[in-house]
Amino acid sequence: MKRALVTGGAGFIGSHMCAALVDEGYQVTCLDNFSTGKKANIAELKGVQGIEGDVNDWRFMKQLLGNKFEAVFHYAAQVGVQRTEEAPIGVLNDVLGMRNLARLAKEGVVEKIVFASSSEVYGNPRRLPEKEQDGIIGWTPYTAVKLYGEHLFASLWQEHRIPTVSLRFFNVYGSRQIGTAYGFVVSIFINQALAGKNLTIFGDGRQTRDFVYVADNVRMTLAAAEGQRSWGEVINVGSGREASILDLAVLINGVAGTKGQDALKFLPARNREVARRLASTKKMAELVGVKSEFSLAEGIKKTIEERRLNDLWSEEPLRIMAVGA
Repeated sequence: MKRALVTGGAGFIGSHMCAALVDEGYQVTCLDNFSTGKKANIAELKGVQGIEGDVNDWRFMKQLLGNKFEAVFHYAAQVGVQRTEEAPIGVLNDVLGMRNLARLAKEGVVEKIVFASSSEVYGNPRRLPEKEQDGIIGWTPYTAVKLYGEHLFASLWQEHRIPTVSLRFFNVYGSRQIGTAYGFVVSIFINQALAGKNLTIFGDGRQTRDFVYVADNVRMTLAAAEGQRSWGEVINVGSGREASILDLAVLINGVAGTKGQDALKFLPARNREVARRLASTKKMAELVGVKSEFSLAEGIKKTIEERRLNDLWSEEPLRIMAVGA
């Protein structure tokens, strides 16, 4: 049986990837420091072994990867741009985990690495849609670390022929995502709507994002991991559709059965917020042959349905999430 390691596997996207890999016939190891990732996210997944540990710890990783893994999906990271600006040393430490995985790959115990990068590397884009070959103008420590990872893993393919792919995730949403003071607007809005509260919007709500449902994100990630044409590449993972924060809020209120635009609360705009975000999906379509399938309305409906059935991800845990995305 093929073996896969998912770092940050008890987090939001990572736990969905663990489930998908089991369905694909993998024996899955979930590595998480559980600083905020939830054991409940993987507890019911048959075929997933949960291990508590730190990908940044070389001795631990050397011992863990004593047996070969066919694939490593690297999600473990500090998340939330504001959080990484407030504590830049924490995000800079993420480089250690990347280096550990690269070293293990060169030693032959990791056959393939899939790296979760971010659309934040584009900064405040000068043009839309955002294409992989566009100039990078992101300026945060978070951006710097993601770009380091992209270049490191690309070099593994170029210099050592070790298959890698770096995927720039746009705004992923879905079940198990926890809205915090540091972001994840879909989860924040859903929690507010279901609690009967006004949805809080910073600025006028005309800022836009490319929202992609987590099932689409996982499916596209798996396809990129399996396709040889993607090796050594950097590829966007988005829906290719732009939606404003205001439209998102009205949609969520509508699906949740609350008062629509009358239930919105506008707050002062935040400093340096990105005005627009939209992924070019051309490279994903050409190299991998897949695209997003869920519309925003469909994804929001499924997310709210799952949220009503399961309260595990309705509130922020006591310790801030350090894994997933």
